[in-house]
Amino acid sequence: GVPTFDQVIELTRPGAVALSPDGSLAAYTVSEADWDENAYDIEIFLVPAAGGEPVQLTRAKKSSQSPAWSPDGSWLAFVSDRSDTRQIYLISPTGGEARAITAVDDGVGAFRWSPDGRRIAFTMTEPKSDEMKEREKQYGAFEIVDEEFRMTHLHVIDVDPAAEEPAKPSRVTGGAFTVGSFAWSPDGTSIAFDHRINADLDNGHTADISIVTVDTGTVRPLVTATGPDTNPV
Repeated sequence: GVPTFDQVIELTRPGAVALSPDGSLAAYTVSEADWDENAYDIEIFLVPAAGGEPVQLTRAKKSSQSPAWSPDGSWLAFVSDRSDTRQIYLISPTGGEARAITAVDDGVGAFRWSPDGRRIAFTMTEPKSDEMKEREKQYGAFEIVDEEFRMTHLHVIDVDPAAEEPAKPSRVTGGAFTVGSFAWSPDGTSIAFDHRINADLDNGHTADISIVTVDTGTVRPLVTATGPDTNPV
């Protein structure tokens, strides 16, 4: 017969898939209803690419998502809000405890391994201003539409699997724009990223593409909203 609504909700669902660099293992996420928390629990599983029995890699009260292999296949990075804010974690594909490699106040957005596996770039929303924090204490959380935006910028951390404490991030971009997607250059010296004037989705027409040199923060426009930059700086 036709499944009930509860039966549909209780179905486990495979999600994001990441193949190991040597092609031997696939990491993927599985979503399952958590009725106690009134949410979906998402965990990471591993399965041999040639076929075999899946193994659950992460187990936490909060979800683990977006698995990404280090370039040498030694580690899996993923994001989780198990500490109440979304942080990047490392775990060995052979199992063991996951370890947070970021500890930023407002959590991370997207992240990408550098080609040499020594660094991870990620996006992070700017901290709330003192004015916003004080207003929230009095009136609760809200934003002034079309007047108040928190920008998202690129940050980079060094990855040391043996470190006992989360890494301190270095900010790579800043200014009156918000970063969207991004990608490392093959040599790992720079990052290409798209950005627009603020976080309002209606400003998609202002989107530009630029390249930032990671170690210096120097930004070079590449493609503007009106076409390729004819006089890059």
